[in-house]
This record gives sequence, C-alpha cells and structure tokens, in this order.
Amino acid sequence: MFLVGSLDLLVLLSGSFSSYFLVVDVLQCIGVSLIFLMGLHILFKKHSYIFSIVLFTIGCVCFVTAGSFSSYFLVVDVLQCIGVSLIFLVGLHILFKKHSYIFSIVLFTIGCVCFVTEPLYRNLTLDHVPQIIGNYLIKSNGSVFTILPWFGYSAFGAFISTVFFRHVHRDRFKLSTIIIFFIVGGFLIYYSSWFLLKLYDVTDIELFKMSANYNYLFSRLGDVLMLFGVFYTLEQFLKQSIIARIGEKTLSIYVIHFILLYGSFTGYGLKKFLSNSLEPTTAILGAVLFMVVVCFISFHYAKTNAFVYNLTRKIIDTFKNR
Repeated sequence: MFLVGSLDLLVLLSGSFSSYFLVVDVLQCIGVSLIFLMGLHILFKKHSYIFSIVLFTIGCVCFVTAGSFSSYFLVVDVLQCIGVSLIFLVGLHILFKKHSYIFSIVLFTIGCVCFVTEPLYRNLTLDHVPQIIGNYLIKSNGSVFTILPWFGYSAFGAFISTVFFRHVHRDRFKLSTIIIFFIVGGFLIYYSSWFLLKLYDVTDIELFKMSANYNYLFSRLGDVLMLFGVFYTLEQFLKQSIIARIGEKTLSIYVIHFILLYGSFTGYGLKKFLSNSLEPTTAILGAVLFMVVVCFISFHYAKTNAFVYNLTRKIIDTFKNR
C-alpha cells in the first residue's frame, strides 16, 4: 500500500506518468513464472507425473504459439555429449557385464576407431537429417561438441576404469599405473603421429596417414594421461585438499561459468562486454579472479537454494492453511 500511495503521489506531483514504468523485464517474468509454478505445484502436489506432463505441455505450447523457435535450443554442448556417452556406456556394460575382459577390449577398440576415423567425419554434412539428431554429429549448426570424436575419450576413460576395477588391489598397482600413465602419455604426445605413419607404411591404408597429418586426438589423450599420472602420484596430498573439494563441484562450476561468461539465461555475459578488449596482464588477473569467484559460488550456492526452497515452502504452507 505504501508503494501504491507513493506512486500516486509521484504522478500527482509530476503531472505525468511514464509508461516505461510498466515495461516488463526479466525479473518480473521470473516472479510471475514462480507464482504460476507454485500454483501448479499446489494443484498437482499429489500427482508428480501429471505435474511433469503439464509442465512439459505448457513449455511446448509456449514454443509453438510464439510463432518462432530458435534452433540454438538444439545446439549440443559437452553436457549432452557426456549424457549420451553415459547412455552408450551403460548399454555396453549391460551387454558385456558377464565378460569384463571383452568389455575392456571393446571399449579400447571403440576409442581407437573414434580417433582414427576422425578425418572421415570431420567435414560431414547432414542436410537432410533433423537438427535434433544432426547436431550430435556435426558442428555446422553451432554445436560446440559432438558425440564423435569425443565419445572416444569416454570409451578410453571407461576402459581405464575397468582396469582399475580388476587390478587396483594388487601389490604395486599404483606405482605401475603411474609409470604406465607417464610412458603411454609421453608416447601419445610425441610419437603417436609417427606410429600412425608407420601403420600406413605397413598396411597402405590411407586413413592412418590422414589421421597422422591432423593428430590432435591422440596427443590430447596423452596430455590427459600425463595429468592422471601427476594427480595419482599426489593422491595422498590431494584427498583432503581444496582441489578435491573443487573436483566434487565440477558440474556446478561448469554451469555457473557458462552463465557468467556467456550469459546462458539472460544473454548478457562477460564475453558480451569484454571480448577481445583486455590487455594480457588484465586478462590473466581477470581469469584468476573469475576462477576464484566461480569456485566460491559453487561452494555456497546451495545455501541460497535452501533459503529459496524454505521460503517457497512457507508460502505454499500459508496458502494451504487458508
């Protein structure tokens, strides 16, 4: 009432009223949306499946009735690739769960095939395939990551996990694994292209030569294995450290950094205002500060969520008791 009275007084004294005051922005939309969602939750609180169907239907109706649909919604990024890769890996595990050694061989083979055949699908075009499927395979529509070749890394990671599962309790497993990580990692970084060319000389298969001439996948895998070796070496020092805590928050960090850097929700991120405009020193200091801020938010955003959830619950209980 005080706000309404103040507004009336302002209009009376000024003799005019700017219609811009009535312009709706993102905060108003969020507030109204929350009110609608709380009302729907109260209505369907005992029927969670119906509640989910209603929400999905409302979302579809909003998209259809808007008159336009941004294809950017269908762009594939790393999280989608991780999700699809996990589905594939679970399927393979169900298929070979009684044959662990065959499972390991299949995973290793899939990883190698994904990497070696990369030249075949590097410039792939799928004009007649729906974007919702094609975006998982090609980047021409804006996808940042595609399932190929990145599923290869998931396959290699799953292969390493099967080795750990079978042999981690053996004597000197850790020492042997660390040495293997460094040796294989160094080989992939410095000699994987040479090895592919040797395979081409022996087999005369052109694909090995094509892969060797643009060999970033095996060399990056070597980088990963070297880092595995470093972290596995320092495992006893890292288990209770801040690095371990940060490692537990990687998904939250990914989501938060995307919102702040690229403006995933609002369209206004740091990239929009600072892209290609900073000096090297400023950029480095800003990157360090950005990482600190993102990590801090990832550690404490749950407290904010708890506050919002408790507040929402109190509002719902207030409506229920009336």
